[in-house]
Parts: sequence; structure tokens; C-alpha cells
Amino acid sequence: MKTKLFLTALGAILTVPTFAAVQKCVPLTPEITCADPVYQTSSYDWSVTCNRLPIQGIAVAADNGDDDVADSVSSANGITECWCKIVSPVVTKWAWASHVVTGHQSCSYACAISMVNESEFRSFILASFSD
Repeated sequence: MKTKLFLTALGAILTVPTFAAVQKCVPLTPEITCADPVYQTSSYDWSVTCNRLPIQGIAVAADNGDDDVADSVSSANGITECWCKIVSPVVTKWAWASHVVTGHQSCSYACAISMVNESEFRSFILASFSD
């Protein structure tokens, strides 16, 4: 009898966390409205708020025509190609930011502004969730 009671209690303890787990849905579609871009010229981190949901990302710069990631945000011809990735609340694949940066602007600026102003960019980056 004690063995049955023990096994029943053990089974209940092991299955309760499965039923009590919380699943959170993140409503990220290209139709979302994003605002409040945050970026710094000295950093590759960027963030925006989309439908009251904070989104954080990273950016990298690559010189025009070069496959290597550049250490600097400015290239020899003054134009930099920027690649963006969302890292929270989901992780996406890299997406090219068509917003061209020059001078003091940074790729974090291009990513944040593209997220706010360009529905095609949002559509591409939000369709690329990765595991």
C-alpha cells in the first residue's frame, strides 16, 4: 500500500510541472507598428518597441562588395552595408538593411530605422525565425 501511494505521489509530482508550464505567444508579424528606435553610433546593439513589445537586435557592417565583416562602420567609399539580426524575444537570421548609412551614422541606426520605417524589412526579418 505504501509503495502504491509513493508511486502515485511521485507520478503526480513529475507530471505537474508539465501541465503548469506557461507558453508565451509572441505576436510578431510584418503588420506590427514599431517605434522608439534606440541606437548608438559607437555600438552595434539596437532596439525598438513593437506593439508594446521590446525587441533587441545586433548589427554588423560590411564594406560594399566585400564578404568580410568590417571592423569599422565606414568603408573607403563612405557607404556601408548593414546586416541586422533580432536576438530577443526571438532569434532571427541575418537580414540586409537597405537603409544606407554614411558618416557618423551606424549600422545599429540602420537596423532600428529599418524596423520602424520599412515594412518590407520587417516582413523579411520576422519571417526568418531560427531555432
